[in-house]
Amino acid sequence: MNDDRQDEQGGPDEVFGVTFADDALAAMVALSDGLRAALARHAIVFPSLGPDLASCVSVPARPLVELGRANPGTVARLTRVLVRADGG
Repeated sequence: MNDDRQDEQGGPDEVFGVTFADDALAAMVALSDGLRAALARHAIVFPSLGPDLASCVSVPARPLVELGRANPGTVARLTRVLVRADGG
C-alpha cells in the first residue's frame, strides 16, 4: 500500500514532525499551510482553509482541517489538476 493511502486510512498521527497527541492545533496548522501552498502552485485558493479549532482542542483531540466552501471556478481548477495528476 502506498504511503498516501495509509495516511488517508489513519496512518501515523504525525504531520511535518508534529504529532497530533503532542499538539493537534500545531499539526493542523502545518498541514493546512502545506495544502494551501500546494494549491497555490495551481492558482487554487480556499479562503477558509485552516485548522478546525473545536476538533483540535477537544479531549481527546480528533483534529480536522476545515476546507470550507469553494466557488465553481475553484472546483473546476481543482478537478482539472486532480484529473491531470491521475494521468487523465
